[in-house]
Amino acid sequence: MFQNTVQSPNGATHTLEILIMWLVAGLLGLLIGYVIWHLRPREYLSLKKQIRDLAARLRELEGEKGRLQMSNEKLSAELAEWKAKHQALLGQLDEREALLKQKQEALDAITNAADDLTAIDGIDAAIEGLLQQAGIHTFQDLANTQLAALLAIRKAAGPAYRSADPDNWRKQAYLAYQGRKEHYAGFAELKIGRKQVERLRLNAK
Repeated sequence: MFQNTVQSPNGATHTLEILIMWLVAGLLGLLIGYVIWHLRPREYLSLKKQIRDLAARLRELEGEKGRLQMSNEKLSAELAEWKAKHQALLGQLDEREALLKQKQEALDAITNAADDLTAIDGIDAAIEGLLQQAGIHTFQDLANTQLAALLAIRKAAGPAYRSADPDNWRKQAYLAYQGRKEHYAGFAELKIGRKQVERLRLNAK
């Protein structure tokens, strides 16, 4: 069957040895192929599983991104709403400050305006002139004047005013000032000047 054989120098044949070597080589090739065939699918399956895991994680992150975007849009809308409320409150605060300023100006005008002191019982033009010379021009000035100073003014006015009661002047002046102050509190939205005060003067007695 095997006519082409390899002979050794001494004439011996090596057909059996060659067959064995071929058999061993074939078995070794089959073994290597088997190992490579089984290792590659495992690696492939491992990589495929990693790809599936990464794809699932990517979908999860995309979902989380969507939720965060919705939350961010909601927070942005709330922020815009709060900014609008803040601006509205600032506007209201400016209005309140302007109103308080007008009220203070009105009260200052009331306080600083010269009053008609003859509206007080017992005070005529002559007494009013003496009071103004003494620096008493308003109901508040008269209410805060010491009784001794008013008695001196009454004495300077002459005997005709002996029956006048300076202490009663002070009481009436205090009531007139307080009543007028409460009266003008209702006109807080108006900027009342000196002439307006004179026109709207409360003639309390």
